[in-house]
Amino acid sequence: MNIYEKLGALYLGRGYDLEESPIRDDLVRYDSKDLCTHAVLAGMTDSGKTALGITLLEKAASEQIPRW
Repeated sequence: MNIYEKLGALYLGRGYDLEESPIRDDLVRYDSKDLCTHAVLAGMTDSGKTALGITLLEKAASEQIPRW
């Protein structure tokens, strides 16, 4: 299993330190139990809202979320 893959967690990327600017080594994951039926993605133009939304949907579909 890949280090990025973890059952029940959606891999979003790596952490970023706003103070020192480098990308950190820790992985950012979103717990699939926290997903609900609605979501809001807000941000400025070209900030990656659509890409994040598509990534979340693709990842959720690949992990068969919701599981009912």
